[in-house]
Amino acid sequence: MAVPQRKQRASLAVGRDRLPVVVEGEAQPGLWVLAVLVPCKLAADQGLAGRLEFPTARGLCALDGVVQPDGCSDGRLLFWARTTRVEQRRELARIDVMLPVVLSWRVGTSAQRTYRTTTLDLSGGGALVAAPPGLKPDQEVGIYLTLGDGGPDMLLRARVVRVVDRSRVALCFEAISESQRERIIRFVLRVQREQIRRRREVLSGGG
Repeated sequence: MAVPQRKQRASLAVGRDRLPVVVEGEAQPGLWVLAVLVPCKLAADQGLAGRLEFPTARGLCALDGVVQPDGCSDGRLLFWARTTRVEQRRELARIDVMLPVVLSWRVGTSAQRTYRTTTLDLSGGGALVAAPPGLKPDQEVGIYLTLGDGGPDMLLRARVVRVVDRSRVALCFEAISESQRERIIRFVLRVQREQIRRRREVLSGGG
């Protein structure tokens, strides 16, 4: 089951309201403490159905559960996951594609390391990249991504959500703007259509 990471930005849907939140941590299995980024007016003694949506390396995922204000005046909520169902949105389709990227991360308190590498797959929520050893889960990295679609290169902030093996790391984009995410999604869908077209040509004997 995909779960939100500590300090990860997420979106909490409660009724008609959608609140931007930061995941402060998991108080116990299935119970997350959320810091609300905007004022809320939920009754302190009321538990409401809610959906916590957060990006992962596989796409935008959602957990259904119950929201319990934890003294909403201090900007904190409790979210109990009531189901293990994880939803991956179609618009965050993933493609296998190699694109040039530069990773950067801190080593110790001040040293900064950079590493030129490539993506192995890409979606609007994150990427799988060929990476050097040493990166660990929950580590923050900068990623300089070149799509080659005619637009400017993108400098994004990401977090390591999974170390697949010694040479591959799954990253989740964080603090990404909607325009940046939409641009990546458009690129992914265009490449996906092209890949499908090429497969059809091969199957039909046209190339």
